[in-house]
Amino acid sequence: MTIHWQGGVHTKLKVARRGSGQNRRQAAPSTAEAVELLVRICTDEQIAGILNRHDLGPGHGNNWTLERVASLRKVRDIPAYSPERRELEGWLNLKQAAAFLGVSTTTLRLSVERREFVAIHPLANGPWIFERDDLLAICSKNVAGSADVRLSPAQV
Repeated sequence: MTIHWQGGVHTKLKVARRGSGQNRRQAAPSTAEAVELLVRICTDEQIAGILNRHDLGPGHGNNWTLERVASLRKVRDIPAYSPERRELEGWLNLKQAAAFLGVSTTTLRLSVERREFVAIHPLANGPWIFERDDLLAICSKNVAGSADVRLSPAQV
């Protein structure tokens, strides 16, 4: 590249070009990991909104869109959200998990914060992700524990 300055001076400058197929910037690994987790319970459009609320833009002042999330998933080999797969694998959001357990969302969230339940929380202000089998295991353990208390030797 040659820069022609006012006054007749010329400066030659060599600039490396991007190779074919190279992006200027790829999404941060943490963003890709969050997408990989969020796709369990969210559509691409919902994920785009969540990432934009967390100010995790794809770069150059752009916002996440449905198309950009789909592109990231394709590059990283992350499968798309599917209600059938969600049901089959047993993924639940906070509201669904609370309904499944018959408690309020606040009660469940506080229980997770006290480490009484296991949940995935990929972004600080993002959705909670629960696995149905984990909820069932903890509930059955609690039922067994309460049955032991009722049948304690002191009460017999």
